[in-house]
Amino acid sequence: MDRDVFWLVPAAGYRKPLLRLIMDLAAAHDAPVFAPHVTLGSVRSGDQTAFDAMRAVLERTAPVTLESTGIETGSSFTRSLFLGFAPCDALSELMAAFPFPSEREPHLSLLYCPPEQREAEVGDLTNPFPTIEFDQVWVVPMTGVVRTGEDVTGWQASERIRLSS
Repeated sequence: MDRDVFWLVPAAGYRKPLLRLIMDLAAAHDAPVFAPHVTLGSVRSGDQTAFDAMRAVLERTAPVTLESTGIETGSSFTRSLFLGFAPCDALSELMAAFPFPSEREPHLSLLYCPPEQREAEVGDLTNPFPTIEFDQVWVVPMTGVVRTGEDVTGWQASERIRLSS
């Protein structure tokens, strides 16, 4: 399914250091670089009514601060290494507003690679922030399922929506 995916993006003071960490990990693991984000959900590409409804919801949404639970590893390409977050009612409500909400626990990926390619030890990494403020949503058109680095390299935001203060 072609879709427009909505990413909750950290405020600049958090985004730059997180991007640097993602770039360093990508270089060490021959993995793709991507913008730090939490996937909220998506709408079908071309569904202007749903897209406009989500834009209106987002423009009325205040910035969100999430509490990090630490660096975790997973068993899939897009959850190889990530920051987990404590439950947050505001984020849960926002995700539920999407026609296709993200089906995964909210997280901010730090590395996309096959789990067997990831170094076994991540103990040297430290959680860069106990809390992270998110003040924008980026819309990223996507096709298909993300399974390889090539699927990631073409990602580019088609729109950026600032959350209201």
